[in-house]
Amino acid sequence: MQFVKRLIVIPSLMFALMLILTASGSSREALDAADAFTSVGKYMTDVPYVTVGVHNVGKIGLTITNQGSFGTGFIDRGGNVNDPLTGFRAPSCTYPFPGNQQYLFAGAFWIGAVVGRDTLVSTGAEGWIFIRKMWRDTARIHKIYPDQPPPGTLDLDSAAVYFPDDLTPEGELKYYEYEFVLDNILPSQLYYVSVTAFDYGAPGSGLMSLESSPTKNMVAEYAQNQTSKVESEGLSVIVYPNPYRIDGNYRSAGGGFFEGRGQETLPDDRVRAVHFTNLPHKCTIRIFTIDGDLVREIDHDYPPDSPQSMHDIRDIVTRNTQSPVSGIYYYSVESEYGSQIGKMVLIM
Repeated sequence: MQFVKRLIVIPSLMFALMLILTASGSSREALDAADAFTSVGKYMTDVPYVTVGVHNVGKIGLTITNQGSFGTGFIDRGGNVNDPLTGFRAPSCTYPFPGNQQYLFAGAFWIGAVVGRDTLVSTGAEGWIFIRKMWRDTARIHKIYPDQPPPGTLDLDSAAVYFPDDLTPEGELKYYEYEFVLDNILPSQLYYVSVTAFDYGAPGSGLMSLESSPTKNMVAEYAQNQTSKVESEGLSVIVYPNPYRIDGNYRSAGGGFFEGRGQETLPDDRVRAVHFTNLPHKCTIRIFTIDGDLVREIDHDYPPDSPQSMHDIRDIVTRNTQSPVSGIYYYSVESEYGSQIGKMVLIM
C-alpha cells in the first residue's frame, strides 16, 4: 500500500505543526477507539526508510520523529522551537527525509493531521508531558520480547526458581534483550560492535554530552554461520582467499584487509594469512603439500557459538618457520562431527 505521497509542514498559531498527508490506495481501517492512546503501528511506504506512526483514530497516519519536539510551546526569543529534553533547537524539516530522524522514542508533541475529511489533533495527556512509546521496527534496534513485562527480580538465580518465564533459554532476562540487525555486511570482514551509554549534557551551563568508551565492551565478530548451524547441518569448510596471490595486496582496503591487522610493524612475508570458516567450535586443521608433507597444524578450540568460534585465521608460514612456495596444498579438518578434506592454491 502506498500511504504517504506528500508531506507539508506548516506552523500554526498554537505553535503546533500541521502535517498534510496525501494518501493513495486503500486506507487502513480504523481500530477500536479505546486503543487510541496506547496503540501505535508502523507502515512502510514507497519512500525508502519512511516510518509512519498510526494513531488508531479514523484513517490517519502521522510521521513523527526521534527526540523531537513538534511545537510544544518551547519557543526561544528567536522564534525557534527548542527540544525540551536537550535545550537545543528542534529539527524542523520534513520527517524522516531529508531529516535524519526516523521514529519517536521520547518527545512532546501537538500535531494536527488532515487526510481528506478526517482530522486528528493529538497531545500528551494532562498537557505537555513526555510521551514514551516505541514500536517494533525490525530494521532498527528493537526488543526481542516486546510484550515481556518487567522482571520479578534482577537476580538470575532467583528468577530461575520463582520467575522462569522471565528468562531466555540462555538464562538472561527477556525484558532487557534487544536486537539490532546489520544488513549488507561482508562475511569475509571482521567487524567490531560495542554498546555505549550517553547523556544530553547540560546546554544551559555549557556542559557537552558525554559518552562511554566504545572499547569498554567491544566484540570482534565475523558475519558467518554460527558453530551450532555448522555442526547440526554439516556445512562445508571454506578457505579464503583461495587461490592466495602474492600480488593480492591483502593488507590494504583494496585487497580486503584479509591480513596484517594489528601487525603493521611486521614485514609482508610474516603476515600472509588464509582464513578458514564454517568450522566446528573445536577441531584440528592440518595443511599438507601435494606430496603429503605436513606444513602446518592448527588447534581450533572455542566455546560453542562464541565470537569467532566458526572462524580461524593463520599465517601461512610453515611449521619450520619458512615461507611457503607456490603450489597446490591439501587441508583437512577433523572434529567429533567428522572429517573434511579440501584444496587451496598458493601463487607466490
